[in-house]
Amino acid sequence: MKIRSKGAFGAVALAAVFLCAGAAAQSTSSAETVATVRAQAEKGSAPAQSRLGDLYWGGIGVAEDKQEAVRWYRKSAEQGFAEGQTNLALTYYIGVGVIEDHRESSRWFRKAAEQGNASAQFHLGVAYLVGNGITPNKRESYIWFSIAKANGDESASKNLEKNWRKFLSQQEIRSAEKEAAQRLEEIDRRKDEHDKKFGLL
Repeated sequence: MKIRSKGAFGAVALAAVFLCAGAAAQSTSSAETVATVRAQAEKGSAPAQSRLGDLYWGGIGVAEDKQEAVRWYRKSAEQGFAEGQTNLALTYYIGVGVIEDHRESSRWFRKAAEQGNASAQFHLGVAYLVGNGITPNKRESYIWFSIAKANGDESASKNLEKNWRKFLSQQEIRSAEKEAAQRLEEIDRRKDEHDKKFGLL
C-alpha cells in the first residue's frame, strides 16, 4: 500500500509504528512463533494481541495485512493495554488499515499516555502543539513533553530544548513543569497497576 506523506508528525508516527513492529519481530524468538503468539492472542492475552498486530503490520511470519493488524491492536487496546492503544492511535493518525481520524487518534494516545506509555505521551504533546484532533494548547503540549521526557522519550527531550519562550512565558513554563511533576506521580501509580495487570513487572 502506498502511503502519502503527512508532514513531520505523520513521518514520526509512521516511523514509530514500524519501529514497534520491528521490535516485536526481533523479540519473537523461535520459542515464540507466530502460532504461539496467535494462540495466546486468541485466548485473550492483550500483550499477545498487540504483538500479533505488529506481526501482521510488518508481515513477519504472516502475510502483511494492515487491517488485520488494526483488528488485533483494537482487541489489545480495548483491554487497556497501553502499547496496543498507542499502536491503534498511530494507525488512526496515518490512516492505514483504518480511516484516518485524528480525534480518535488523540483519544487513544491519551488513554495510553495516562498509563505511562512514553511514546503516547510524546505524541499527545505533538497533538496539543499542532492541534491534531484536539484543541491546540501549548501549555498542555509542554506538560506532556515533560512527562514523556521523564519517562525517557528522546524526541520529547529534543522538543523541550527548543525555544518555548515564543509560546509560553517563563512563569507559564515553571507552572507547566510543576504540574507535569504532579501528574507524573499519578501516572507512575497507574503504570504500576497496568504492568501488574498485564504481568509486565
